Amino acid sequence: MSPFLCSFRRTDISIEVPSGSKHTTPRNTSIPDLCYRKITTSMKETFERPIPLQFHLTPFKPFRQHPDGKTNERVYSEIYDSDVFLEEHDKMQRAPTGDPSCKREKIVAALMF
Repeated sequence: MSPFLCSFRRTDISIEVPSGSKHTTPRNTSIPDLCYRKITTSMKETFERPIPLQFHLTPFKPFRQHPDGKTNERVYSEIYDSDVFLEEHDKMQRAPTGDPSCKREKIVAALMF
């Protein structure tokens, strides 16, 4: 079996499925043999491949010039240009590494579900 398929786990789960009516209680539904992967496994494998070279790893604040030509307006479009992401990136850059000779880039890997 491939290493990729070996990274999946299997389990039986039960979930509550809402009825759509506040007067009817949710129904429990069993899902046998659900396949899943740990999120940390997926992240590790992603960053070990060439594709992260195409990722935005350094956040920035995009602006657009207002049509009046006098003012700029902040544009929010992605998680990596949010204030929270910028703050976490800044904290990560200032965080000690434990190895002063380490030259690896420190990044925040944001996930959107």
